[in-house]
Amino acid sequence: MNISQQIEKELRRYYDYFQHKNWVEFADFLADDFTYYTDKCSIQNKQEFVQFLIHDDWQVLEHTISDIHTIVSSENDMTVVYYSIVFKGITASQNATVKAIETTVFSLRNNSWKIVHCHTSNL
Repeated sequence: MNISQQIEKELRRYYDYFQHKNWVEFADFLADDFTYYTDKCSIQNKQEFVQFLIHDDWQVLEHTISDIHTIVSSENDMTVVYYSIVFKGITASQNATVKAIETTVFSLRNNSWKIVHCHTSNL
């Protein structure tokens, strides 16, 4: 399995943990120096991001990741992956669909891929 395939597999696992609210495994994907940015200029570190998600009422019923593009560093220890993602679920007792374009940076740390940065732009 090449690095791009590994990253796609890790990305899908990450969002499966998100969908199923497995916050321990989800948080384990994030590096300690993780940062999250949105197009609304919201910036959160790892702890803030995980706590926000834990307390949010958003229940993801399904998600779809498409148009995945991966750029691997020359040392094979960092990747930038950008993709489209669609979440369907329930929030505030209403059905909701959220579409976004995301850019996520993975770094190889102690033989494990960790997410160090994620930027989300909602469509």
